[in-house]
Amino acid sequence: MVKGATNSMIYDLERMDNSNTIPDSIYEILTNYVNKTVEEIKAVYNNKYDVIIDEYFDFLIKNEYIFFCTKEELALFPTINFEWESPKTITNSIIDYDGTLNTSDYRKFIKELSKLGCEAVQIRSFVSVTLNELKEFIFLFEETSILSIELIFKFNADLSDNEIIELQKQYPRIRKVDIYSSPNNKDDYFITHSQGNINPEKDCGKIESKFFSIGFETFSEAQCHNTCLNQKISVDRNGLIKGCPSMKQSFGNIAKNTINDVLEKKEVQKLWTINKDEIEICKDCEYRYCCTDCRVFTDHKDNNYSRPSKCNYNPYLGLWKGEEGYIDVLELLTNKKQ
Repeated sequence: MVKGATNSMIYDLERMDNSNTIPDSIYEILTNYVNKTVEEIKAVYNNKYDVIIDEYFDFLIKNEYIFFCTKEELALFPTINFEWESPKTITNSIIDYDGTLNTSDYRKFIKELSKLGCEAVQIRSFVSVTLNELKEFIFLFEETSILSIELIFKFNADLSDNEIIELQKQYPRIRKVDIYSSPNNKDDYFITHSQGNINPEKDCGKIESKFFSIGFETFSEAQCHNTCLNQKISVDRNGLIKGCPSMKQSFGNIAKNTINDVLEKKEVQKLWTINKDEIEICKDCEYRYCCTDCRVFTDHKDNNYSRPSKCNYNPYLGLWKGEEGYIDVLELLTNKKQ
């Protein structure tokens, strides 16, 4: 359970779709009266809210959040340990491509990622790519530990979905393909077409519920780490090594430096441990442990703990942009100060 400024939330770490926002009163009951029976909880409130409390427990049982047991059996259910650690040095990476470098220029970088334990890579292209370019890129991941590849590139009329599907059959590491500037919006198999013309370097960092990740691993990592940048090392379109390719600061060049060279400087790791409990406004949000976190596009560029500027949720109202009564969170806080 996670408490927010207005709402609380139950994260079902086994079933993401079963997570729910809940009233703070349910949060209070389930956290403050852990070892009490239902009747003892009702007595705490002088039996004024018995009907409401029964409704709360009916809701919790229906969604399989709780079951009843004896006090003696409680010892069988110790508190869950959410400490997070990973044997890997790097777990994920973004590689930007615009044709400036040859696909083979990334070979050494990708092999290093594999040696450091990286499992997931997102390749973002600023240009249309040919089938041959895709094959050359994906072939670089052969005989590596990398399990998942996501591709983002501009629409190419000479590249059909069927060719991409056949490529995926040959290289099952390809898990997702997003094609922008497409003539139509469509979503088939693992391929998504969108008509919008985007700039992958500037259009990332959006905070939306469809990007939420609810699970034991993410929840544990979010307690003390940044869920976007932790154990991430990337390369921009010019071959500069960065935490995220959209960042201005670079720490080396793939032609001259190894990833270990960069990690020895420690500077790239500074943002790895900035978690949502430290970030302004986010620390008051019930979604903070399932939400991504962008340190590039923030409200205040000179503040590492500033809220992601592309977030459209106001935790003090419990409303998303577009919902009735929504007010931008910065506007709301400014009005309160006045």
